[in-house]
Amino acid sequence: MKQALWILGAGLLSLVVGCSGSDGEREASSSTITWYKDVQPIMERTCQRCHYAEGPAPTDFSSYETTAPYAVLIGNYVSHGEMPPPAADPACRDYIDAERRFLSGDEKALLAAWAESGAPKGSPGQAPAPKIYTNVLPDPDMELRIAQPYKPVFDDSGNNYACFVINTDRADSFYVNAFQAMIDQVEMVHHVVMYVDLNGNARDVYGDKPFDCLSASSDDTLDSVWGDWMTFAAWGPGGPPIELGEGMGMKIAPKQDIVLQIHYFRSSPNVEGISDQSGIALRTLESVDRQVIQSMIGPWDFVIPAGDEAYTYQDAYPFRAPAELEIIGVFPHMHVLGAAYDSWIQHKNGEKECLVRSDAYSFHNQETYMFKEPVSFKGGDTFFTSCTWNNSPSNPDIIYNPPVDVYPGEGTDNEMCLFITYFAEAG
Repeated sequence: MKQALWILGAGLLSLVVGCSGSDGEREASSSTITWYKDVQPIMERTCQRCHYAEGPAPTDFSSYETTAPYAVLIGNYVSHGEMPPPAADPACRDYIDAERRFLSGDEKALLAAWAESGAPKGSPGQAPAPKIYTNVLPDPDMELRIAQPYKPVFDDSGNNYACFVINTDRADSFYVNAFQAMIDQVEMVHHVVMYVDLNGNARDVYGDKPFDCLSASSDDTLDSVWGDWMTFAAWGPGGPPIELGEGMGMKIAPKQDIVLQIHYFRSSPNVEGISDQSGIALRTLESVDRQVIQSMIGPWDFVIPAGDEAYTYQDAYPFRAPAELEIIGVFPHMHVLGAAYDSWIQHKNGEKECLVRSDAYSFHNQETYMFKEPVSFKGGDTFFTSCTWNNSPSNPDIIYNPPVDVYPGEGTDNEMCLFITYFAEAG
């Protein structure tokens, strides 16, 4: 998402500004589409989850003055279906704030018409009562950043994966109830993954120095460390705070450090030589009614054939434990070849329940979908996953062209089919 805006924004800026009028204001009748009456409510609901001051997108759509110069660009993007970016289908399973991910056909037409009419401002008195949406965690009690500013060195594909061990400085056990990534340099941070070092030995190996995540994951001598890290949270551009729910949390014991994996991306030459000091904000609890764990579910034995425009791989994961759990949220994750995904539960009685699904995917806009209603997962049930990739020249994000066979792996030029899933003790 951010990459596309950087590329198109510069080329169309003069056209956009030229179409918005000399001062962006004009007389407007009650039937005229205006910023205050019509456009601002749409921006607040959808676009401003990314496009706000210091947000993950490079443009700020939180006021008329910052939005009107981009009116034509906005109209073009929404008319061609490039914005909003793809999101999980709430018809599969409804999730919190699903209404922020989509525009209706009428709303797309309205934004295009607003641009075509010169982006009238209108009067503040026309604005409906605002609805407050949350883009950042409002009440964290713990904020942790990497120890020192880090200057990424990008590889030939423009990527850098760095890991950092962070000490929580807590002598007691506690539970994480909510997460939020704190992004320092939004232009180059693509995603953040938070792990917890269950055995507390990552600091002994790495200390406070950053290290190469990809080398660590493939080095057999470090399996005892890498294999002991449990995923806690993942953030991508546009992702809201992850809130587990009242009385629920994920446990961090004394001496268990946090490991942050930060994926840096060279979105433009301007990020070369810039240092970053991102981190995470947490809301914590001393005790919980229901403990939550996270599991990364997905295959590691697929091969995506070179040139295949719609290669699909499906796998199944039976739940053999006698316990009953509830699935409260899922983060679907692929890389740049990702085209569609689907996951569902096949219950022991034959009933099928959809978890998370989309017929489109964007590597530049990934998020965790927290369900409005949990899904029961009992012994004898099976968790199914399905991913579709486009490994052909028709994919504008393809890395190797001519295409090559692509295998599972951590690197952006590899692929994944992961459903990072939050399981809660049954209530």
